[in-house]
Amino acid sequence: MDQILVIDADPVHRRAVTESLGTLPCAILTCGDVQTAAMLLREREFIATVVATTPDSDWSRKLERIRHILLAVRQQTELICLRPVPYPGATERVYADRKGFKVVYER
Repeated sequence: MDQILVIDADPVHRRAVTESLGTLPCAILTCGDVQTAAMLLREREFIATVVATTPDSDWSRKLERIRHILLAVRQQTELICLRPVPYPGATERVYADRKGFKVVYER
């Protein structure tokens, strides 16, 4: 069965994201920190990795760490950054495109 990894430090938000993905025909695994995510990414294959960020977080640094882990384990997973609104303009999406991941904005 295909698997999706959700990385989110906020347990309430992590549960909400997991519930919203619940209709997909795959298993959803979750964790709250990059270290646990690194362990899971080394042990399992995921079709997508979703990294939730907060408005005040250094989201690009977190995504870079996850990207480097994925490159190290040579995993071909779709990397998605879940960002809170407001939408700041095209800068974040252009940055994400250059780095090879997608940015999705929550409402």
